[in-house]
Amino acid sequence: MKKLSVIVLACIIPMLLPAQTSSDPIYGFGAVPEVDGNVVFERHLNVPDNASKTAIFKAVSRWAAERFAKPRVISGTIREMSDKITVNAEEVLTFKKTKFVTDESNINYRLTIDLDDGKCSFRITNINYDYEEHRDGGGLRFTAESWITDKEAFNRRGKMLRTTAKFRVMTINLVNMLESSLNETLSSVTE
Repeated sequence: MKKLSVIVLACIIPMLLPAQTSSDPIYGFGAVPEVDGNVVFERHLNVPDNASKTAIFKAVSRWAAERFAKPRVISGTIREMSDKITVNAEEVLTFKKTKFVTDESNINYRLTIDLDDGKCSFRITNINYDYEEHRDGGGLRFTAESWITDKEAFNRRGKMLRTTAKFRVMTINLVNMLESSLNETLSSVTE
């Protein structure tokens, strides 16, 4: 009887939880910005007003070298110029990991960090996913534009589709985490 009660509760509770909808402030409509049909996340970072371009460059360069080093990422190619740092990165998004099941995807993206005196911003573009690439017969490869945009992620009633939701949520979380990490790094910049 106890087992039956637990099974019934396990089936009913997910139905009672609210589904993610288009009005969700973090993941809802507009959370994945598009520019000319391409997904482009752009953020302006908090930098002390008196911070020089050189000091910002040094801090961001150190941050990028640490953040995009193995084993944290699969690969990260960093290219530094006087006013910008570009990173082509590939890392793993883990959706679910249990003793018996691992659901994950590789995400590839380009991070461009623009630097100037007292200013710093970044853009994430060229996002694509390699899902279940170790599966027999190969996995799936798709772009952010064909998978996580508002048009692709929600049904007609405004509810997020289960198939695309995990990619949309994890991509937005990655962007927010990068923003938070860079803001923390830049908060201590002086000069």
